[in-house]
Amino acid sequence: MRYKEDQYLDGIHTAYGWNPNGWDGRLSGEYRSAPRFADTDSVDRENLVQLVGEVRRVGTTPLFIVMPMHPSFWRVHEPAMSRIFAEFDRLAKQEGVDLIYPKRDYGDPRLFVDGHHMSHRGAAYFSRDIAPALLPYIQPER
Repeated sequence: MRYKEDQYLDGIHTAYGWNPNGWDGRLSGEYRSAPRFADTDSVDRENLVQLVGEVRRVGTTPLFIVMPMHPSFWRVHEPAMSRIFAEFDRLAKQEGVDLIYPKRDYGDPRLFVDGHHMSHRGAAYFSRDIAPALLPYIQPER
């Protein structure tokens, strides 16, 4: 049995997309593993610039949205996180792409499954946080 078939049978993946993570509510929500990337890892600028160009070629406005992470994830990955996000910010400015940062507090571990993947509660919290910032991009032009 392939992975997707297993996910369908477990009810995690449906014809309409993914249901909440199967670990939602079963883990602390904090990041408790070794770092996933090193200080020397680079931002893939070339592919991001290419992606921005492709989005524009099909007549769509590119927009970057920064996904929130729990402070435990940031702690394990500093100073790489600050360096990566600064580079991401520079790339957005260089390419003229708007960059939206979440504004609410993401310190509650219940908002995450593992420090960087949102729980069902976290996804709803993030959606309420980011929705007002998205309105200018989805409202019809008058």
